[in-house]
Amino acid sequence: MDDPVKGEGRMITDVSGVTRREGGILGMWGNIFPERNGSNEQKGDSKPHIPDIRDILDIFPQPLREKLLNKISEVIDYEPVIGVMGKTGAGKSSVCNALFKGEVCAVSDVEACTREVQELRIRFGKHSLKIIDIPGVGENAQRDKEYEDLYRNLLPSLDLILWVIKGDDRAFSADEHFYNNVLLPAGGGERVLFVLNQVDKIEPFREWDTHLHQPSPAQRINIEKKEAYITERFGFTHYPVTPVSADEGYNILRLVETIIRALPDRAKK
Repeated sequence: MDDPVKGEGRMITDVSGVTRREGGILGMWGNIFPERNGSNEQKGDSKPHIPDIRDILDIFPQPLREKLLNKISEVIDYEPVIGVMGKTGAGKSSVCNALFKGEVCAVSDVEACTREVQELRIRFGKHSLKIIDIPGVGENAQRDKEYEDLYRNLLPSLDLILWVIKGDDRAFSADEHFYNNVLLPAGGGERVLFVLNQVDKIEPFREWDTHLHQPSPAQRINIEKKEAYITERFGFTHYPVTPVSADEGYNILRLVETIIRALPDRAKK
């Protein structure tokens, strides 16, 4: 694949081998950014179009909007860094795509696409937020050993970790190994937000409402059971498990809200 990351902006590979995309706003963030017009620049203006953050958050109810604005004001003086981790096939890149509302990370049902760290940036005027799409674990023992070191090296720079779990997955050994042996010893436990992705595949998956893009009542019950199971399995209660379907666009706004609430007041150095 020539360019595993598609979208706006330009690709930059730094001296450490990290590939990142720089540019203006990459599409819509969880449906709260204005739609792209195919370019980061307006005609006759070399500056990227940056919408006012208050206009961006107008989609939320007033009380919630004020809380989000207050939280953003607390973190606006630095660039928060969010790492997206999880097992191969959980849909990490799809979650990144949903957050940016565009195909900015390569997605494949056949192979593990994210072989290297990919950085994506959302800009708020002079400020920005960075999301790092990190290679998935559980593909094979050799790669997992390499990724253990990668995860440990990246952890100190991350303000928040989205650990993505596939909705219909029943095997958690790789997730548990990395959580218990890599994240927790490095002090990353309090920064982890579990994301239950692909909930449209949770039984009875044929009852998924394809018109409204939401689960059926029976699916909702099983999704709640899966959330409780993950919380019990990992012994983690700092943040609630957030169920989403990145491909269906389900619950992405709730994920955005949870991310903003979970961001620390100060950057971790």
